[in-house]
Amino acid sequence: MKLVVENGKYGYTVENLLYDDICFSINEGEILTILGPNGVGKTTLLRCITSLLKWHSGQTIIDGIPLTNKNDNIIWKKVGYVPQSSGIKFAYTVIDMVLLGRSSHLKVYATPSKKDYDIAMHALEQVGIVHLWRKRCNEISGGEYQLVLIARALAAQPQLLILDEPESHLDFRNQMLVLSMLEKVVREGRLSCIINTHYPEHAVRLADTALMLGHGRKYIFGLAKDIITKQNLSDFFGVKVKMLPVEYKGRTLSAIVPLELTNSK
Repeated sequence: MKLVVENGKYGYTVENLLYDDICFSINEGEILTILGPNGVGKTTLLRCITSLLKWHSGQTIIDGIPLTNKNDNIIWKKVGYVPQSSGIKFAYTVIDMVLLGRSSHLKVYATPSKKDYDIAMHALEQVGIVHLWRKRCNEISGGEYQLVLIARALAAQPQLLILDEPESHLDFRNQMLVLSMLEKVVREGRLSCIINTHYPEHAVRLADTALMLGHGRKYIFGLAKDIITKQNLSDFFGVKVKMLPVEYKGRTLSAIVPLELTNSK
């Protein structure tokens, strides 16, 4: 699917806008990463995209159709959303938690069918934790639980996967586990994917395109290689960095080394 945000404007007050005429897009099979310092509205932007919050003006367009109050239910037929981890784990079994991802496909009061169970089990296989299907969510690790939430989103069989800081609160190994799994699922399934992240090096590894948000409604959008640069990281984060070339799976990526704070942010 193709998602376009056109002239989006939003703020918690009219005098304190987070975005003013922001524009960006994502095509089928692409990964878009959203980067920026704390307080610029990265999570809020995802909520505006998915109609959980309403744009003051502007619009979200899905496959050429503007998302409105009358049709915003269509987004949950096409989009899987993984919010920020709160650290709270419910006592559902893993398979029951993943089955919640099928809710947009079920009628009111309907119970999951064998097909729904098969789809949920396949989602667990995709993220590599099918062996945990009988475990309770409050009995597994934080990294495993993050994979459960991603499996829940995949169980909806989305065309677009949206994740809000999926690697936060995870140790180094589990961060790599989540990133590798996401890259595999998105590329093989030809999904579109939007990822909020605090880690520019993760964006360099995964992203086709990047959106960088700054204070004062500043933003830039484009190819990841053109957006994630020394100058932009300094301008938007207030950190001087050095970018070192690294070979990875036949590609030349950049390892990002923070050096010192700058006077700007």
